[in-house]
Formats: sequence, C-alpha cells, structure tokens
Amino acid sequence: MITTSVTIEELRTLIAGVLETEPEEVTDDAHFAHELDIDSLLMLEISTRVESAFGVPENAVAASGATTLAELHAFLTSQLTPEPPTSPLIRPRPVSDPAVRLFLLHHAGGSHLLYRGWAEHFPEDWELCFLEAPAEAPCRPCR
Repeated sequence: MITTSVTIEELRTLIAGVLETEPEEVTDDAHFAHELDIDSLLMLEISTRVESAFGVPENAVAASGATTLAELHAFLTSQLTPEPPTSPLIRPRPVSDPAVRLFLLHHAGGSHLLYRGWAEHFPEDWELCFLEAPAEAPCRPCR
C-alpha cells in the first residue's frame, strides 16, 4: 500500500535509525556517501526500509540517484499519489454560509455527472451538493 505523504522528518528519523545516530546529524543537504559515510550496503538497507515504510516499488529509491535527504524527500514526494476522496458528497462550488444548500441525487445506475454545469444556473449564495452513490456489483446469473 502506498502512503500518500512523507515528511522529511520521517525520513531523517528512518535514516538516523539505520545509521544508529541522532536525527539532528542527518541534515537535509548532507551528502550520503561523503558526509554521512553511507556505503553501498547501508544505502541498500536505507532503500529497503524506505520502500517498505512508504510503499514505494522495489529498487525505486536506489534508481532515483538521490544523494541527500532533501533529494530523497523530493523523489518520494513525486512518487506518492494522493488517495481518492472518501466522501460521496461532491461540492462543485462550496459556499461557507449558503442561503440554500440543495442536495441532488442521481437516478439508479447514473452518476453525479448528470448535474455538471448546473451550479452556474443557481444564485451565487446557493450551494449544490451532489451525492455520488457507490456502484453496486453486477448481478450474477442464477444457476
């Protein structure tokens, strides 16, 4: 499972754990090989732990070519994708204190896309809320 975000502090702590040192010693721009004395075996251990902790594909960290904590963080951030929204409520034009909040429900088998473009036909102080009901699994034939 891929994590949706990673902080530089989480990476600093992870690398410090592998190096058995204090996190403060792993600065953002300290070169892994030259300043932190990370050899190929330690880099393999760091790569494996990062990939496991954040769900990055195997060998991605080593292939990234990152040589500092800041570069590694930038690489991981580019690889991680946000999770899709879990709320079935879609608000195309959120209004903080609406005069009217109108909920629109699509027909069975339809989707919220039926109502796209409707918001422009209502007053600015009205908030439209579309409910995207989850799709049901298709029926299986009886035997």
